[in-house]
Amino acid sequence: MNEELFDGCVTIDPTCQSEEVFKELAALPACKGVILFADSNKKPIQFLTAANIRRTARSRLNAQQSEQLTKTPNISEIACNIFYVCCYNDFESSITYYKTAKEIFPETYRKLVPKAKLNLVKINPSDDWPVFTYTSSPVLCGDEIVFGLFANRKSAREFIHILQEAFSLCKRPDISQDPQKARGCPYLQMETCAGACVGKISKTDYQKRIDQAIQAGRGETDAIKISLCGEMERLSNSMQFELACKVKKQIELIELLDKPIYKWVGDLQRTSIMHVDLSAKVKIEGQRSKKQLFKAYLLSKGNVFQLGNFSIDTIDDLFISAECYTKQKDENKDVDLRSKLLSIFAVSLYRSKPSGIWLNCSGAYGLNFPNVSQLSKSISEFFNL
Repeated sequence: MNEELFDGCVTIDPTCQSEEVFKELAALPACKGVILFADSNKKPIQFLTAANIRRTARSRLNAQQSEQLTKTPNISEIACNIFYVCCYNDFESSITYYKTAKEIFPETYRKLVPKAKLNLVKINPSDDWPVFTYTSSPVLCGDEIVFGLFANRKSAREFIHILQEAFSLCKRPDISQDPQKARGCPYLQMETCAGACVGKISKTDYQKRIDQAIQAGRGETDAIKISLCGEMERLSNSMQFELACKVKKQIELIELLDKPIYKWVGDLQRTSIMHVDLSAKVKIEGQRSKKQLFKAYLLSKGNVFQLGNFSIDTIDDLFISAECYTKQKDENKDVDLRSKLLSIFAVSLYRSKPSGIWLNCSGAYGLNFPNVSQLSKSISEFFNL
């Protein structure tokens, strides 16, 4: 076990009385974090996240309480070393737990880590018959575009369905290359696709539909809806009410992409989301009260970056750090780590009561940060400073 992974360790004698052990545990910090119980040879016994490291250690080493909770094993007789990492917020705890588990238990860490699956949608516009498909991999191949982050598989599937229906896209690319087979396609017979495979529209016009669907998937729907409203009005004025009704339905489908469940969804390479949460309190020389630090994380270009600690007075440094990270080349070759960081980010983002502040920093020309005074005010109000 690599002890350098931890902030510190408290050693206890399990043969001592509970009162004496509890006195030793007072040296543990009373903050969120990751905690590892180990035996006298520093062999891991139990590894978990904790809302309060000191309280969790006392609870786990309380033999009477362990006996009452049948699912909690009694480790009080064998635990001699308590390793810990201070994290201060839930998001950092989840990331630290995963990274530490991967280092200590390289063969079995997947069984320890909660199975939060990454839900994404991809399309390759350069394919012969581009199609939106569900995926859990953020890795791009060729000209692929990946959309995310989705709250769950259901919302990702609905996202695909909306785009397919709104733009009458092909749902059976497996038979589209053969016009003879394509004529028997049920979607073609129901007229829910454009029929490019049998020549009802040209391949060029179909590609325009794909481009529009990608644009809508990126959240750029205003121009599309304005164009469709104009088309619907033109059709109505020319007494083509059936076609006008179809365009109206198309607009209604596109408007479904404005639902709150898709608030954070976009082209993953263009999406930028910043998360700000609590970090440690530090003592300032000459001052009695401690200064509250914060930690920021940035989702950008399909990666999650840890931007480090900052205070209300050093928000400028935070923005500079974020810009530097996003200008770096993507050198994260560990696909498993990248996928897990994104899945943890998605789980934290879509909680009913997400911890900390979440900011949409996506801009048409790159990162679009709030100004310093605006962010300072938001942090102060949210954390009651």
